[in-house]
Amino acid sequence: SAQPLSSGVRVARKSFTQAVENPSFVAAMTAGLLDYDYKMKGLGLTVDTQVTLARLGVEAQFIAFPGESLTRNGLPIKEAMKAPYRFFFGLTTDTLGYFVPKDEWKTGRNGDYEEGVSLGQNAGDAAKQRALELVEEDNALLN
Repeated sequence: SAQPLSSGVRVARKSFTQAVENPSFVAAMTAGLLDYDYKMKGLGLTVDTQVTLARLGVEAQFIAFPGESLTRNGLPIKEAMKAPYRFFFGLTTDTLGYFVPKDEWKTGRNGDYEEGVSLGQNAGDAAKQRALELVEEDNALLN
């Protein structure tokens, strides 16, 4: 019962700069223990990254996310997609740790493990917003 996809491939990306707010990451990066291309901004560090959207025909949309996202970031992105087949891939454009929604930050769940290996409390919402923008732009092309 397999059906072929319609023709066409589309790829789009949104680059953005993310502040590194986690003191452990700042220490590890400045000591050369993390292989990130960071930049100094004032007294802080930033890292440039991206989210990428790919579409095959009009049937399948894919998001490539720069780290490991918590489910509450990924599900709204997949729900926003209009294609019948929707995919969310983490740890694909970068490996920048966990992306935690701000309202889940430091809740004590899992001993706050994910927060300990995250760029900071704004990283999850920032990457999610960029991904949603890509999805909205691509959905407009599907109509």
